[in-house]
Amino acid sequence: AWVVCVLRGSTFIIDWHNYGYTIMALSLGASHPVVRLAKWYEHLFGPLASHSLCVTNAMKGDLLKNWGIKATTLYDRPASIFRETPLDLQHELFVRLAESHPQFRATGSALKEMEAETTVFTVRNLGNGDVTLRSDRPALLISSTSWTGEYNLYLCLQKNFRPLNSNILTV
Repeated sequence: AWVVCVLRGSTFIIDWHNYGYTIMALSLGASHPVVRLAKWYEHLFGPLASHSLCVTNAMKGDLLKNWGIKATTLYDRPASIFRETPLDLQHELFVRLAESHPQFRATGSALKEMEAETTVFTVRNLGNGDVTLRSDRPALLISSTSWTGEYNLYLCLQKNFRPLNSNILTV
């Protein structure tokens, strides 16, 4: 990419979310020749970027300390059009998910006696249609597809949930 930018007179910008070689090392091992080549490649061409962006100050610090790269932190934030999903739509989604994923199904004999449609997270009163969140619902953690084993999920949860709720559904 750098060579093409030089030939075309373009600006070479890298958006660092993680190091490619660390992702490859998860499946190939850190000593694999391809992983070592990728680390060398990133270390060689990373500092040649005109600008470097990252999404955390931790990555910014790592880039500066270990690679001599000065990056700008731009935090990932959703666009303003994104809003919290209304509770009735959340319930409908959980009901659909419960059809194919047992983790979303409500359990317990007391729930069967209620005149309600239940999931592990929500309850719809069949009499008036009102939807409420269950007080005994687990925490719901939804991770992006780029989540990898190099991130310490337990540490993240421990810092954000006090006390740490052991009843967590991870998607």
